[in-house]
Amino acid sequence: MRRKKDSEIEKDDEEIRPSKFTQDEAKRKIRQILREGDTILSDHLLKDIAAARHGVSQQDVLFVLQNSEIISPPEWDDKHRNWKYKVEGTDLEEEEELRAITIIIEERFSIFIVTAY
Repeated sequence: MRRKKDSEIEKDDEEIRPSKFTQDEAKRKIRQILREGDTILSDHLLKDIAAARHGVSQQDVLFVLQNSEIISPPEWDDKHRNWKYKVEGTDLEEEEELRAITIIIEERFSIFIVTAY
């Protein structure tokens, strides 16, 4: 049995990664899914909202997703095997900066909001 070299494993890993969106594509896709698809909040985020941690409400998170920008390139999450997009803007009252870490699940036409702070 032949053992794969580390460089071959890395190449195999890259081949099974889903394509990432550009910042503009991701912004458009997130907004379209907000209007027409499914929006899922992680248990972690729901607990933070319930505990009023970070002063973030569900309305704040949806507002930032609908009205803000993706400034930095997406980050690959090896553990969950997906691209994470950081949407950055302000809360509903436009007083506090807010970031929402979001995953686009294109095959299910949904977004999964991991956290917001």
